[in-house]
Amino acid sequence: MPQSRFIGSLVFRQYVCTKQNSYAGAPLLLETSVDRALIASDQELREAFFSLQSRRDVAHLLEIPDKVLIYYLYRVSASVQYTVFSIRKRRGGTREICAPISCIKLVQRKLCHVLQLVYRPKSCVHGFVRGRNILSNAQAHVRREHVLNIDLNNFFPSINFGRVRATFMAKPYSRNSEVATVLAQICCFKNQLPQGAPTSPVVANMVCARLDGDLQTLGREFGCTYTRYADDITFSTNKPQFPLDLAAKMTDANGPWVQVNIGSELDRVIRENGFSINPGKVRLYSSSHRQVVTGLKVNEFPNVARKLCNQVRAMLHAWTRYGLDAATKEFSAKYDLKRRSMSTVGNLFSEVLQGKLNYLRMIRGVDDPSYLRFCEQLAELDHLFSRQFRLRIRPLASKYPVFVLECEESCKQGSAFCLKDFGLVTCAHVLGPRTRVFAEYDHDEKYPIRILHRNDDVDLAILESDIPIYKAFTRGRPQVLNPGDPVRLLGFPNYTFGQTVQSFSGHICGFKPFHGIRRIQVDAHIIKGNSGGPVLNGEDEVIGVAVTGSDSLAQVDSCESSVIPINALDYLLKSAIKD
Repeated sequence: MPQSRFIGSLVFRQYVCTKQNSYAGAPLLLETSVDRALIASDQELREAFFSLQSRRDVAHLLEIPDKVLIYYLYRVSASVQYTVFSIRKRRGGTREICAPISCIKLVQRKLCHVLQLVYRPKSCVHGFVRGRNILSNAQAHVRREHVLNIDLNNFFPSINFGRVRATFMAKPYSRNSEVATVLAQICCFKNQLPQGAPTSPVVANMVCARLDGDLQTLGREFGCTYTRYADDITFSTNKPQFPLDLAAKMTDANGPWVQVNIGSELDRVIRENGFSINPGKVRLYSSSHRQVVTGLKVNEFPNVARKLCNQVRAMLHAWTRYGLDAATKEFSAKYDLKRRSMSTVGNLFSEVLQGKLNYLRMIRGVDDPSYLRFCEQLAELDHLFSRQFRLRIRPLASKYPVFVLECEESCKQGSAFCLKDFGLVTCAHVLGPRTRVFAEYDHDEKYPIRILHRNDDVDLAILESDIPIYKAFTRGRPQVLNPGDPVRLLGFPNYTFGQTVQSFSGHICGFKPFHGIRRIQVDAHIIKGNSGGPVLNGEDEVIGVAVTGSDSLAQVDSCESSVIPINALDYLLKSAIKD
């Protein structure tokens, strides 16, 4: 790869000064400003990696001058290259973090991008892999009879310089000694992978490729599913008894198990690959107990711990009742184990809340009622988040702008939908005293309606409400429809709590006049509660409103399903003007 290609991409400024106790009294390069993103395409970078022959080639690959690479690898002392500090672990103890100085971090970020292109993760690897996360890791172990969790002891520190260098020299990378040494020197600090370096996660996965293969084979041999997320290893099976060669529960005289012993085969494979098991983090769960994988409950489906929702609820309550400043100070003093800094009073509290909500959304999805309810509360307290919620989050909560109508006094129930240029549209016959409208994902928040236009002969009504609406259907042309054309009906038949919008597909059977309006007959099932819901054509345009059908699925064969054409809204508005 030509040197000029990469030198041209540099914005290279050097500020040099003399620092006491610097390496051999040499001038210390304080800043090297280099483009953060690599210019070459991913395919070019991958090809260039497998063509590396020297240190100079490595510098060209990372689009930095060779002299800059030499300076930071060989001339800057180790005490200057990294900042070392400790953070408290959630469950006690400390973790040493080695954070590289900015210039080394830039080089490592570029190398990390290249290594992610050449590393081909096995299906069992879920940590630090694009498109995979703790959720994908947990999904592999849902509804199992037994789940075994173990942690590798001192995961990053146990991967030393020699192992990293050997990995680059071995297949499938097959780089020569000089290139492998330079790459390992970029990635390592004090003869180990530093926690805090951008390259450490992907390099650790590369080093663990043999371990993953051996454990995957071991799992298949004993009928188990194996996955790894960083240093968290999980085996699960549906066999009545967990394989003793992997692990066994030890019980006392009274019956309950008190500890788990690792099986000889599992222990052998892990030790042969240069790792050891942390005995304090070995758990074997049966289906009768709460099974947890990377922090998620997996007995029925991946789910967050109840504690998370309780924390979010308590934080929102504290903000509402005591104010942002008081809630932030209380959180910082008692609950912020990471001791994060507050650049501005209140930023920390809101950011932590949003982080917990993002986590909840990742696991449960944007449609989760608890997530949406918490977002609504935070939006009322934080005007910056309110805009984000309005524009980005709430519109994703429901694919279709279809809502439930419920009459508190007459027990009537129907459907409504938002139509562009009209507002909420429904059938007149589903309306009654104290009718409320609500979204499928927020049953607890019901909004009163105001009837703007209503015609009982046509059986249509246009409503107004304060319910948040961020999407709207567009109107189709029912006058061009023909028998046999496909249609799709949306609504909430016989609505019950937690029900999502239902979809019924069918075709047009014919047409039938009714009060001067040509109603559309369809073979899609219109059931009580669907009334007022939209009927869509093949382009998801509204061509009508569901109006008559049956009380239940058992009666659909004996009832006609009729649809009011959407252009009847024009008749409704004209009659309202005359009145």
